[in-house]
Amino acid sequence: MIVPYYFFVLLGNVILFIVYHIDDTEFVYTSPLFLAFTENSHKTYQFGAVWFLISLFVVYIIFLVIKKISKGIVYKEVIYTLLICTIGYILGKNTIRIPFYIDSSMTGYFFFYLGYMLNKKTKLLSRKESKSKLIGMSVFCLILVYLFSEGGKGFYPNEYSCSWINLFLIGGIGVYGLLLLSKLIGKVPILTNIGRYSIIYLGTHQYFQFIIERFAITFIDINTYVFQISELFVVILLSYISSIIMLKYVPYLVAQKDIVHIIR
Repeated sequence: MIVPYYFFVLLGNVILFIVYHIDDTEFVYTSPLFLAFTENSHKTYQFGAVWFLISLFVVYIIFLVIKKISKGIVYKEVIYTLLICTIGYILGKNTIRIPFYIDSSMTGYFFFYLGYMLNKKTKLLSRKESKSKLIGMSVFCLILVYLFSEGGKGFYPNEYSCSWINLFLIGGIGVYGLLLLSKLIGKVPILTNIGRYSIIYLGTHQYFQFIIERFAITFIDINTYVFQISELFVVILLSYISSIIMLKYVPYLVAQKDIVHIIR
């Protein structure tokens, strides 16, 4: 996660340098380490979506630590998970930030662990179920989320105006509903490609969105639904093309091949 984070931030700096040079606008270099430490609070870096790579790295560290100290005892894992996510939630409610998105990762860890347990304990993604059941259950869960979700939920800034129960209970139902939905539509080729290479899509999509909007704004209204829908498909296509190129030439930099092999 750290390697693609640095790669995408440095690549983003190159893109900003070129675009700003064309526009005759002053370019300010953003260090990947400075960006992670300040969490882009200065708002000078355009491609903030890369935060998820740092956060996911922290989430994996939390997961490994909890696994280690709980020694595989599930109820201990659950207790530690609830403790960690509650601390993250309290930090968010009190606007206390910890560098490297540690506070956001603590809150979001609940959903990571929930997805892990649903798949491990119930074999949710591998067991066979009828399409009608998947459709019914996923729609039911997502309707519950729509009806009962309340308050603001911001995982990037770790800011919440909702209750603890609403965030984690309703959010957990949403996770379950989305997993069922993904199981239902998971064999659509473009979706499986996005899922498998999500790091590349999430790392590159803002580049294309930024460039398209930067130059399109002088010709058309970029706030129309027609433009935004068209932009969505163009960005997906360009991200797909970039995934092919990166997988071929820089797989080690986008977490598709290990730079260092750890021998147990």
